[in-house]
Amino acid sequence: MIHVICPFGNFTSEQILDGDGAAGLERETADRDIESMHSDRLVVDMEGWLKSAQTGENDAREVRRLIAEDMRRNLSSMLPFEHNGATNFIQRTVAIVTRKL
Repeated sequence: MIHVICPFGNFTSEQILDGDGAAGLERETADRDIESMHSDRLVVDMEGWLKSAQTGENDAREVRRLIAEDMRRNLSSMLPFEHNGATNFIQRTVAIVTRKL
């Protein structure tokens, strides 16, 4: 069993692959054999992320407000922080490579 930390919670590999819960894969991918599973934590620059996502100014302002609130109150598993004057956060990812049974 592999334990994966997702942005919206902690899940085991079985929970991710069961196709039912918040972490479940699409049903059509659940009938596959896992070749490999890899999880990672990426440090993301918030302003660069907003720019690459082509976020509108009103939405960007709201995201900045929410991230600042998250920094003060630890509201998510994104763990936002400031470094050298830039706001960053942790993006957790999981890559599952499968083959059709």
